[in-house]
Amino acid sequence: MPYERFYKNIPKEWKVRRAKGSPSFREMRRGEYIIMGDERIFANDIRSGSDRAIGLRLSDKTKKEIAVFNAITLDNKEWNINHREIMPVSRGLNLGRLCFRLMEFIIKEKGGEEAIVNTTKKSVINTLLGLGWKVDKHCEIELKGILGIGLRDELPALPEIRQMLRKQHKNDLPVMILLRRNLA
Repeated sequence: MPYERFYKNIPKEWKVRRAKGSPSFREMRRGEYIIMGDERIFANDIRSGSDRAIGLRLSDKTKKEIAVFNAITLDNKEWNINHREIMPVSRGLNLGRLCFRLMEFIIKEKGGEEAIVNTTKKSVINTLLGLGWKVDKHCEIELKGILGIGLRDELPALPEIRQMLRKQHKNDLPVMILLRRNLA
């Protein structure tokens, strides 16, 4: 039985993509993207006074904030993306995917070797698994229980886990799941 795509009701041209002629985020620490046909949004690296905190802000042409992601570190190697907010009107346009990719780049540029995210949100877990993140080994038992997998059984491949999560009725899972991304 084929599974339903997570954002199947959103036309492809509405999803986020880099604007033609936009400077590379990697080079300029900012970038221009297009959503919902032709609406432009802007990504900016938020500089803080601390070497242990970073951030990313997406805004529209009126400079209204539509997404904010922040990360902190204790050792400059492992960065916790501890704050993720996408305004409700902008959800479902793959902005989370864009923000996680840009945060990975910023963390790696800062010398970080690993990014982590703690979440109960099914949509965040699905997005991260789709980007190649892995479930932390200490959370595998909880995830197996949620998915109805036997404790002695191996977790299935990432696409199958994503399908199983999509079948869950609630967006919030009953326990926090830790996901990791090796950036080294």
